[in-house]
Amino acid sequence: MRLEVDINRVAAELDHYAKKPDYEATKYLELYNERFKYITRLTGQLIEKMTLSAYSVERILDVGNSFQILMRNRVRPDIQINTMGFWDERYRPDGTTKHHDFDLNDAYYQERWLVIGEQNNYDTILIL
Repeated sequence: MRLEVDINRVAAELDHYAKKPDYEATKYLELYNERFKYITRLTGQLIEKMTLSAYSVERILDVGNSFQILMRNRVRPDIQINTMGFWDERYRPDGTTKHHDFDLNDAYYQERWLVIGEQNNYDTILIL
C-alpha cells in the first residue's frame, strides 16, 4: 500500500525534528510516534473513502499543533492542512499552513469562540 510506505518514510524523516529542538520533544515523539503513524494512516483512509464517494477533500483543520501535522502535510501535500490551538514553531510544516491561535479551554465559553470567517471553510476537521 502506497500510503503505508509514505507514512513510514515520513516518520523516519521527522525523527530529526525531535532530536533538534529539545529533550522534551524527543521524548514526546518517541512516546507517540506509533500513534502519529496510526492517525496519519486513518486520515489517509478517510480521505480516500471520501474521494471515492465523490466528496472532494481540499482543506483540513487539525486541532492541536504537533508532529502529526508534519506527517500529514508530507504524506498529502495536495491538501491544505491548517491548525488550531496553541502555536509551536517546531511544528510549522511550511509557509502555506495557516494557524488559528485559540486556547481550547475557552471553547466552553461561547463568547470566546474564534470566528475564522467564510474563507476558512474546511472539508474535514480533525481532533485527535
